[in-house]
Amino acid sequence: MKKNKLLLLLAAVCMIGSSYDAQAQDKAAAPASTGKKYDPGVTDTEIKIGSTAPLSVFGGIFVKYNKMLNATYQYFNEKGGVNGRKITLITLDDAFNTSYTVSQTRKLIEEEQVFMMAHQIGAAQALSVRSYLNKKKIPSWMISSGSPLFNNPGQYPYSFQGQNDNTVEMGMYVDFILKNYPDAKIAYMGSTDESGQPYLRALKAKLKAAGKEKMLVGQQMAYPTDATISAQMLALKESGANVLVSILGIPQQIQSIQEARSSGWKLDLHIINISSSSREATFDFTGLEAAKGIVSTTFAKDPADPRWDNDPAMIEYKDFMRKYMPNEKINDVFFIAFWGWANTTIQVLQKCGENLTRENFLKQAQNIKFDLPLSLPGSITQITPNDYNWYKKIFLAQFDGQLYQQIDANKPAPIKLQ
Repeated sequence: MKKNKLLLLLAAVCMIGSSYDAQAQDKAAAPASTGKKYDPGVTDTEIKIGSTAPLSVFGGIFVKYNKMLNATYQYFNEKGGVNGRKITLITLDDAFNTSYTVSQTRKLIEEEQVFMMAHQIGAAQALSVRSYLNKKKIPSWMISSGSPLFNNPGQYPYSFQGQNDNTVEMGMYVDFILKNYPDAKIAYMGSTDESGQPYLRALKAKLKAAGKEKMLVGQQMAYPTDATISAQMLALKESGANVLVSILGIPQQIQSIQEARSSGWKLDLHIINISSSSREATFDFTGLEAAKGIVSTTFAKDPADPRWDNDPAMIEYKDFMRKYMPNEKINDVFFIAFWGWANTTIQVLQKCGENLTRENFLKQAQNIKFDLPLSLPGSITQITPNDYNWYKKIFLAQFDGQLYQQIDANKPAPIKLQ
């Protein structure tokens, strides 16, 4: 009798266990049955993105640009986010120190459990964590650098450029000089880090290919954190150069313009890199008149240009700025760059649908032509599996004292330097 009771009890336990296992299996299979696939950092209501930036240095300039990113994501979140999921951007300060970049990135991945990294500031900083992120197969999206090292999808498929390729940009400048200033004597002022070195390598390579190496009569370098570049600028002036190419961060670019003008240097042409060519961030500090005649490149519509006053995309952007960034300069074209970064992120995440895995993000990001309404007509922004330089077409432009005007690459710059 006892034996029969024991058998009945065991059978009941097995039935309960079988029922529990079946329910557990059904529950585990539920996400698959709804077509949803998630990696860490994603839920039905949220997508967490991590970033690092030098928030505590450079006069806090990147604080306001990080504020712009957060405001842009808030704007899209209020419009429904990504298929109902809100973007949460977590940015940690790395003080432009690569050791801090490493520790802060690890914290974002391993503690905050973000889905991906995006908009990291600085070439050296992003390079310090590139191997780590690629080994873990975590996207590092729209890195704030144009270094060609980030256009290496074969070896580092998860690391994407966020700026135009430095070597392509420099190639445009050299071609412009060779065609229109054949007797130029070029002086180069650049940064020692990976933000500046590719430009110098491209300059020398292009001149060598044209048999014009002797056109480069002087070159000087500075660390990005150097307080002054006065000595370097004086040495370049004494080289006898009549064309200055200065590839610097904003604080030092301000100095290069001021030093070139105040010293009485007779230049026929002054070219600066796109990442320090903002009227509001750079020329407002040099004085607009001092910046008149400077040549750079451009890809975006200028909010200060009346040509775009009735453009629907510009109207939307200005309405956004007035509501979300009321205390900032609405015409700062750098804000448009950060607006574009957030837009690209949203577009790729939307393409992922309900398959919000890092692997699928990579797949979608490698095959996308972006719809960026604030890009100039004719510009092309696209990523392919073999080419991460997403600015496929940008334009030469000269500052006329108020606005940048597109210029013909086959003709000398129309405005003479003061």
